[in-house]
Parts: sequence; structure tokens; C-alpha cells
Amino acid sequence: MGTHAAIVRRLPDNTIQYGNIINDGFLSYVGIILMVYYDSPKLVEQLFSLGQLETLGAPGTENNPALFDTESKTYCTNRWKGHRSHRTCDSEMEICPEVMFTDYYYFYDNEEWFYVKPDCGWQKIPLHYVLNRLSYFSKHPNECPQIMGRNEPDTCVRYEMDIAYLKEILFEYPKEDAEYKQLLDASGINIEETFEELRKTNFPLYEFLEKHLNLVNYFDPWSVYMVGESHLPPSKVKLRKKSEQHVETYFWNLS
Repeated sequence: MGTHAAIVRRLPDNTIQYGNIINDGFLSYVGIILMVYYDSPKLVEQLFSLGQLETLGAPGTENNPALFDTESKTYCTNRWKGHRSHRTCDSEMEICPEVMFTDYYYFYDNEEWFYVKPDCGWQKIPLHYVLNRLSYFSKHPNECPQIMGRNEPDTCVRYEMDIAYLKEILFEYPKEDAEYKQLLDASGINIEETFEELRKTNFPLYEFLEKHLNLVNYFDPWSVYMVGESHLPPSKVKLRKKSEQHVETYFWNLS
């Protein structure tokens, strides 16, 4: 209990609607509930009609006064402070939940759920892939990186996302942007050595950001992950050079 999440959706006029789910925001609970029970425009509309929530369960459990619904095997949906409407904004850059320390973001965009990792930037990745990756790590724990002395699937997925981001800005993106390559070269980084050292840390992207903020700030605060089969890490991270006006990820050319 007490792990805060935010649910977000893009409306037909391209404005953004968002609000909190106060408890059990983990990928292994709220993430699964969203994919299993709210994975269509009609069900997403039903979900957002409830307002901001204390807990999320299967559709219809908002009418069950119990804590746990024995039929769906989920917690019962419980509204936050009676009925608290969702907020709206004009851009994904302006998403700002009421509850501090919201660690998990779930974004329904173009009729698909994404998980958005907000730690250092906004790392947007298909939720179905993340949940399949969690399942894969649960079945193959020996393939899960040992982070903070643990190999929890949730932590492993988030670590892999950081590593994929670092591979992109250190090795791949410089091949297609001469201006950025010049900036990277001027930093004096030993790329191979730096990358190997970061792989040993618990929060590799955060560690990199602390020392090389100017490199990360070259890019738009959002990134989009390209993925393949669940037995493989993310295949590529789509980055854009920062511009005066953010282009919504919905409009990025991801081919």
C-alpha cells in the first residue's frame, strides 16, 4: 500500500487528462489491472469517469464496499476523497500529479497503454512489453541483473531502461547527429570505460546525469522505447534534440 501512481490519457483534442491512484501503483499490480481490465477506449473512459482513486480494482468493484473483491481477486476500486476530478493540461510536459513522489505513470496514448518512468526524464515504453518482461524475469531469475543486492523483476526492468538510454546517448545517437557527437567528444568521457562503470551502479542513468547534465539536457525530456520480444531488452530508444517547443510523443516519427 502507499505506492503512488498516476494514470494519464490523451483526449481527442490532444489535451491531457491525469490523476492519481494512491495505493499499490506498482507495475505488478496497477500495471496488470490496467492491461487486463481497462485495455480499450470504452473501458478507459469508464476508468476516468471514476475520478482520482485510493485503490483500483476490476470494473464494477467501485460498488463493492469490501476491501477485496473475491470474484475478480482484486482490491475494490475506492475513490479518493469521495470524488476528486482529474486534472487537465495542454501537453505531456505539463503533467503534475497532486500527490508528491508519484513513482509510476501509466499513459493511455493512441489506444495503447504505456509505462512512463519519470526518474530522470520521461521514459515511455509499451506497458504490455514491460509486463511480459516482468513475467520473463520471474521465470528466469538468473537473467535478472543483481541490483541493490536483489533481483526483483520490477527493479530489473527499470535498470534495463536506464542501460538502454545510456547505450543510445553514448554509442548510437552520436552516429546520426554531428553536433551532439562534438559535444560528447568535448566532454572528455572515455565512453567504454564510463559505460562499464555505470553498469555496476544501482541507478546508472541518475549517476550519469549527476556528472554530465549538459549531455542529457541536449535532448527533449521525453524518450520513447522501441521493443521486441519479451525475452530481449529494449531494442532502441528514440530521442529528439531539445527544441523551443516540445513535440508531443504522439507525433514523433517512430519508424
